[in-house]
Amino acid sequence: MNRTAAIGTCAWPGHLRPGALRWARSSAHYAATVAFYRDAVGLPVVGEFTASFGEDGTIFGLPDTGIQMEIVRAHPASAGPDGFDQLVLYLNDMEAVTTATAPLRKQGFTPDPAPHGYWAANGAVVFRDPDGRGVVFAPWVYGRDADPVDGAAGSPTPAPTVNPRCTSTGTTATAPRCVRCSRRPKTPERSWTATSTRAAFLSPGAAQMRWAICSSSRRVTLSS
Repeated sequence: MNRTAAIGTCAWPGHLRPGALRWARSSAHYAATVAFYRDAVGLPVVGEFTASFGEDGTIFGLPDTGIQMEIVRAHPASAGPDGFDQLVLYLNDMEAVTTATAPLRKQGFTPDPAPHGYWAANGAVVFRDPDGRGVVFAPWVYGRDADPVDGAAGSPTPAPTVNPRCTSTGTTATAPRCVRCSRRPKTPERSWTATSTRAAFLSPGAAQMRWAICSSSRRVTLSS
């Protein structure tokens, strides 16, 4: 598949110590988009504002104020989203995907009939919000599991080894993750996985999410 997960450095950069993380999206269909994430996807609203410095917005918690997604009412001249503008929820299996997408289907939303080939090959289900941004429900946990398409092809998963950049004490060659930085040892198709609690019906495996941003120069992917 030629998809690799870069371990990078073992620890979060010392000069960056945010108490919370937020990313913002402008929406040309503000009311419908807020309703989509609040009522269909099921994300909790942790804040709202009206006419704040000329802007209207709604803030969603993932699952609380530690990680936030902000939807702001777009101005008339705002450009539309790119196809890689996505929120990805990695779930434990296909049964979890079915459970998580049930509220969307109940409200009349239908999956994207032609998702990106990577998501289609791996059995992910993609819905589009009213602005056209994707919400991907994936039936495996990136960083913990191999891509389903790789497993189906019989690709072996090498035994994990200790991340050579990690200097924490107490980590052995068979340890499943670093006891200090919580990163898993470096293996193909693996990355770090954070732990927290999400909305009960979503229940992402290992509480992992990803959102993708497409810039003019390269694609940037962020995971939490």
